[in-house]
Amino acid sequence: MTYEGRIAGIYLDNLTAIFNHLSPEFNFVGRKNKSNSRNYNASDEINALLNYGFAILIHQLRR
Repeated sequence: MTYEGRIAGIYLDNLTAIFNHLSPEFNFVGRKNKSNSRNYNASDEINALLNYGFAILIHQLRR
């Protein structure tokens, strides 16, 4: 696995732990989607918020 993949795994593991600590009622299990590999059409509230945040970040970086 590449360094980028390892770091992404560590980041997502910690993000999952933080979300589950702060809001256990969401039972966040990680990044996932309903129908495709690009994480559009979020499967839960946390993934929808992450999609929105990443979209804003990408927009700002492309300016």
